[in-house]
This record gives sequence, structure tokens and C-alpha cells, in this order.
Amino acid sequence: MNQLKVYEFNQVKSLVTELVRLYKTNDVKTLQAHKDFLLNEIKSVFDNKDIDAGEFLKDIDDVKLSRKRADQLLEKLRAVVEDYEMPSNPQVSKLFKKVKKLKVPDFGEMDKKSVCFIAWNDLSSNRKYFIYKNRDKQFDGIYGELSSNKIKDSVRSATKNPKFLCFYVNQKHPATAHIRKRAIIFAATAQCVIST
Repeated sequence: MNQLKVYEFNQVKSLVTELVRLYKTNDVKTLQAHKDFLLNEIKSVFDNKDIDAGEFLKDIDDVKLSRKRADQLLEKLRAVVEDYEMPSNPQVSKLFKKVKKLKVPDFGEMDKKSVCFIAWNDLSSNRKYFIYKNRDKQFDGIYGELSSNKIKDSVRSATKNPKFLCFYVNQKHPATAHIRKRAIIFAATAQCVIST
């Protein structure tokens, strides 16, 4: 049976939330056009995975759809969401070879159907760690020091948007050995990492 990836489920969840908000408007013409667009977007997510979503689409295509009912439908949909593969402790240690006294949280407590990357703070070392899957579907990890410094203008607009997370990493240039600060911006709704 085909399953949705976590980020695809999050995309459907976001579209359903927008649909519920849309049902509260009074403009009938705008409502119909936007509703058709959102339903087609949701349908395309399922079609890409060859999953029959007829019943789900019928249930959400209701002007009386409440937030509570939408949450119930999304909870049923979780059955077709693929669990996120959690890295083992040796894999995590291998990702962060240069870190001494690495404190790794218990990944078993995390909801594997709602995460598409793992992040945690180590307050004793004042660092933040990220583990994600790269384009080759292999685990990759980055870490950096938490700082209260002001954000540069080039990154400020992305960080004001709640869908993005900005993170700074010190990186040593291989040829010159100069250290430069690099901003990494995570898109919270997609499976990607943007670096500047």
C-alpha cells in the first residue's frame, strides 16, 4: 500500500486548514473558485502516490465543515502516513564526530508521523543540532551555537515568516582555513534546507 510522506501529510493538513477558513467567508464566487483550487491541490497530493482519496475529498467538500471535524478526518488520514525513520545513536554519533560529550535525546518519544527532521538544543554547550535526510535519502546533520546576536537584513525577511527557521553555523573554508558565519534557513512546511 502506498503511503504519504510526513511533509505531504503536512501539506494536506495546511490545505484543509485553509479550506476550513475559506468556508467561513460570504463571497460565493470567490469561495467556489478557491475551494476548487484547494480540493485539486489536495487531490494531486494523493494522485502522485496513487492513493484513493475519494471519500476524504467528499468529506471535506462540505461548507459546514468545522475545525473539529477536519481534525477528526486528518487523524483518520494518519493511517496512510509513513513513519519517519529515526537514526540510531551510533548514526547520530557518526554525524557529529567532532562533538565531544554529545547529548542525544530519546527519539523513541517522538511522534514519527509528524516529524520530517529532528532538532534539539543542548543548553549545557549552548548548541542546536539538526538531523535531516538529504536528497540521497541519507541522514545528514548540522549544528551551531545559539546566539542572541541580531540577524542580518538578508535573512531577516525569511525569519519573520513563521514558516521559516534561521540558524547560523560557523564554517571553516577548506583552502584558506578562514572561519565564516553561514546562515541556514529551514523551511518548516517543506522538506528542504536553504543556505545563504
